[in-house]
This record gives sequence, C-alpha cells and structure tokens, in this order.
Amino acid sequence: LLDGPILRTLLRLAAPNVMATSMAVLVGLAETFYIGVLGVVPLAALGLVFPFAMLTGMLSAGAMGGGVASALSRAFGAGDLVRAQSVALHALLIGTIGGVAYSVLFLSVSAPLFTLLGGRGEVLREALAYASVLFSGALAVWLFNTLASILRGTGNMRVPSAALVGAALLQITL
Repeated sequence: LLDGPILRTLLRLAAPNVMATSMAVLVGLAETFYIGVLGVVPLAALGLVFPFAMLTGMLSAGAMGGGVASALSRAFGAGDLVRAQSVALHALLIGTIGGVAYSVLFLSVSAPLFTLLGGRGEVLREALAYASVLFSGALAVWLFNTLASILRGTGNMRVPSAALVGAALLQITL
C-alpha cells in the first residue's frame, strides 16, 4: 500500500476474494437447486441445517480467519518471522480445536436444536442425516479456512482464492 497507487493495489488484493466469495454464493444456489429437485422434504431439511452450515464458514473464515490474517500480516510487516511462525502454528492449533469442538457440539445438539426450530418427522430425519455428514466434516472446513487465512496474512491472495474457486467448482459438479 505504501509503494504504489492505492486503488490499483486494493483492487488487485480484493479481486481474488470477490471471485472466491461469488463462487461460494454459486455453491449455495447449486445445492439449493439440486436439493429442490429431490422434493419439498429435503428442501425443508436443508432450511433447518443451512444456517449452521453458514456459521461454520463465518466462524472459521470470517471471525477466526480475519484474526489470523491480521496477526500474521502485522508480524510480517514488523519483520518478525519468529512471531509470524508462532501465529501460523497457533492458528492451526486453534483451527483444529475449533473444528473438532464445532463437530462435537453440533453433532450432539442437532436433534434437540432442529426440533426446537420446528423439525418434525421426515424433515427432522433428513435434516439429521444431512447434519451428520456436514458436521462430521467441519474439521476439514476449519483447517482449509485457517490455511487460507495464513496465506492471506502473508499477502498471497491468489492461492487461497484459487483453491476456494476450485473447491467450489468441484462441489457444484459433484
């Protein structure tokens, strides 16, 4: 930001994130379409689980990821590579603990939570089946987003965004 035109630098840094975020929106649309084709019951089940699927990403990429990228970029900016390595290592540790805790928490409270939200009968059964798969994979999401945030903290915006775009295209295709 100190060595060139600010607008061009900001656009160069923001463009990969805009692309990755746009792909995440397309994944949500594709999943909703695919599940809608299956019928009303699976779509209603998705409605129960979807907010918690979004929470997975918002916590791991947004809240945790923003803090990781910020702390790492400050360490790099100060020229403190030892602190940067420590931040990255601790981020991976926290991401691992966060992913495991998220899985355990939501796998243990899914049934009462979805019932409280109005899930009954076949809709509740479908929601619990979807949630068991989704929340069992929360660790992978947390680690993926933590690693992406570590890269972003180094100033590398392209690699994590390319990985997110690739994962989104794969998810939509599969």
